[in-house]
Amino acid sequence: MSNLMLVYYLVQKPNMNEENSPRNIIIDALKFDADQSAQYDKLIITHKKEIRDKNDQINVLKNTLYEMLPTDNFSKTKVDSITTEIGNIQYAIENIHFNHFMDIKHLCTPSQLPAFMELSSELQKIFHAKRSHQNRSK
Repeated sequence: MSNLMLVYYLVQKPNMNEENSPRNIIIDALKFDADQSAQYDKLIITHKKEIRDKNDQINVLKNTLYEMLPTDNFSKTKVDSITTEIGNIQYAIENIHFNHFMDIKHLCTPSQLPAFMELSSELQKIFHAKRSHQNRSK
């Protein structure tokens, strides 16, 4: 099992060469040492998997929802049920993100906490910039 995790980690490991990646911005801003950076990389792997799983669930529900479009014999209750479930999953995603940042906070030493507090107001911008860049690259 540990060999499988190692392979997964090596394949899914965050891109450490990307200087302006959110990972590197956070490590630099918080002045993480090697041990903290390694722990953070593990958090990233878990976080990405959880988010990917939730996004996959949303995509399945959206496909089910949009498959109803060509027909006129679907129930409004079914549509409401699916859209509510999409909303519930999005709610879970936001909690996963928040908890991920709390996990990062817990990696900080007391002397790093002021930098974390300062960085916390920038997190949305850091990750929004990453998504914008990824969307332009597609």
